[in-house]
Amino acid sequence: MTIQECLQNLVEIQYLKREEQKFLLAITNEEKRICALKDQRAAKEKEIETKTQRIEKLNLTLAEKNYHEKTLELKTLREHLTRAVRVEEETLLNKSIQEFTGKLHELETHFFECIEEEERLNADIALCKEFLLGIVETEQEISRDVASNIEELNSKLQGLFNRQKSLLQMLPPDISSRFLAISKKFPTNPISSIHNGACKTCMMKMNSTMVSQVEQKMSLETCPFCDRILLPSHI
Repeated sequence: MTIQECLQNLVEIQYLKREEQKFLLAITNEEKRICALKDQRAAKEKEIETKTQRIEKLNLTLAEKNYHEKTLELKTLREHLTRAVRVEEETLLNKSIQEFTGKLHELETHFFECIEEEERLNADIALCKEFLLGIVETEQEISRDVASNIEELNSKLQGLFNRQKSLLQMLPPDISSRFLAISKKFPTNPISSIHNGACKTCMMKMNSTMVSQVEQKMSLETCPFCDRILLPSHI
């Protein structure tokens, strides 16, 4: 295989490697579509859990019980007041009724605030559950779409891998080995070219002898500075 043919193969392999990266990125983006929906679903499930725990902490049943108990106690005190015969007893009962009335007002306020808070939380939970149903349906639809897209991308990737393998096998073993070693260092651009007597990628000037050898395709050379394989300026 001539140097010219080797260079042509290497250029095509570099192109295929860049295309490979595009396909891999496309696959990653497809997977991110599903991950984004899963994250949304997890966030809503967590929100439902948090709001449910908040309802439990409100303990509306206990708040209602306390309110009704105090109401009954106040009623009892007022009944005692109607039967009071001494001024001292009446004064003491009036004081107790006043204190109980204040406490009852606080309990009543707390009780109704709990009712409103529970209603709001239940409404939020209902909306979250409705949203979750939509996410599940959307996730199923997108999962099918993503699976189809990834299958197609993987098929194209396999085609790229096969073509690269074929091109590498055509190369002389020493050139193939050099190229693979350089590719590990520069996965997407292991090849550069001569431009005004310098490496086009790292911009470092080279001696005229090396430039001449590369331009005349006398041998396969690598940049002495960045180690990339060098192409003639006219390729």
